Amino acid sequence: MMLGRKLFWSICVLHTNELPLRHLITSIDGPTSSDTGFTGPVCSLLSSVNETQYNAEFRGVLGDEDLTEIPEYILVNMSTDQQVSYQLVQAVKRAFSPQSLVYMWTRKHGLTGKELNTLEFLVKYCLQVYFKLYYDIKVHHRLEDGPKHILTQLRVMRSQPKKVQTAVTFYVRTGAWFAHSECVLLSLMASQSEDDRSLQTLISWQPGQVHEPAFTCSLSGDQIQEILVKPYEVPEFSIHTQSTERVVKQMTEAAAAVVGQQARDGFIRARAHHRETMPCFRSKKDMMDTF
Repeated sequence: MMLGRKLFWSICVLHTNELPLRHLITSIDGPTSSDTGFTGPVCSLLSSVNETQYNAEFRGVLGDEDLTEIPEYILVNMSTDQQVSYQLVQAVKRAFSPQSLVYMWTRKHGLTGKELNTLEFLVKYCLQVYFKLYYDIKVHHRLEDGPKHILTQLRVMRSQPKKVQTAVTFYVRTGAWFAHSECVLLSLMASQSEDDRSLQTLISWQPGQVHEPAFTCSLSGDQIQEILVKPYEVPEFSIHTQSTERVVKQMTEAAAAVVGQQARDGFIRARAHHRETMPCFRSKKDMMDTF
């Protein structure tokens, strides 16, 4: 279909953040199986990690960059797993007691030698790269933030062992959609820095390698000049698709339960109201608060 205009393809950066970790596990621990999941000697223990004994003397993974602070308005909309993961990562980074590789690090897993080194590689990557980017993306999820996450990813990757860098570099490159010139220009024009908006620090791209962002193609010359005075207001789109995926899941569940557009709408609204009225209970106190 020929539309006669440019389109902007926004890729979910939470998904592109998962790909390097997935291939790192395959590279240094072993492939996955559709029947049994992980097959390597380290990740195959994940299914029974909750049954292992807690190791009060586990070694904290210190150093590198801290996780970003999560504002309350974002925190309340995060799932329980996302909140627990955030607390667990903070605990292991600070070396005090906290369903993942990071969780296994705090248990008496019994791994030694090569397998222990593999676990350490994976835990450090999760703590210093994967979760760092994950929560950065959750907090800074506007279109103009995309290229900044690419820079963060490249920066934190430098602290990883050579073996890890070799395993994931190809997938970091293939997932760097927001390193495209359109995205970089959009981020610079929305910057609070006047130098960024004037493009004085722009790298020297060759002719034909720079493409104008789809959002600015309809702007006049005067409107482009205004960007030198005040930042361009980028349309408010998210660079991850978690909310869309949740809507698709809700629609699928509603379609399986009831028939008709009004019935599906009522089903979804009733469930949303129920969740607000009866939240997830973590203790008896939470249950009593609903009365």
